[in-house]
Amino acid sequence: MALEPLHEAAKYIRHQDEQIDGKGFPDKLKNEEIPLASQILKVVGDYHDLQSGLVVSNRLSQLEARDFINKNIGKKYDKNIVNLFCKLLGHQATQEKKISERCIKSNALRVGMVLSRDLILNNKVLLLSKDHTLNDSLIERICYLEESICDSLDIFILNKGAN
Repeated sequence: MALEPLHEAAKYIRHQDEQIDGKGFPDKLKNEEIPLASQILKVVGDYHDLQSGLVVSNRLSQLEARDFINKNIGKKYDKNIVNLFCKLLGHQATQEKKISERCIKSNALRVGMVLSRDLILNNKVLLLSKDHTLNDSLIERICYLEESICDSLDIFILNKGAN
């Protein structure tokens, strides 16, 4: 209550799970009743969550996530927002095509490789930032982390950074 300047932002966050057809939550708002910022958060958040496996049972590729969002125009998402978002993604895809990367596991890491994406644990904890050059110590720590969590990380590296 005391953070009055954040009241508007809180409203947008509260309604980010509303759906255009009124079947969302918490207030079952629909169409123009949903704040524009909340509608944008819904599209962007779901796009991310679809690729993380948080919306459907498996992780979707960027293209599959975009298709899912397009198929749900008029149900979950506003058409104009989705069209603008896809237009922005198209620009991003053009930029990303210039970056040649590959996904590897920790046993294939070598000194001198460069991360092409942030290395994140459980979609929450930043371990290493994009463009970080790997050394023996970091590789050792990544392998140890994987052993301790009993899981492997997807590590994206620049092809030009491989020895």
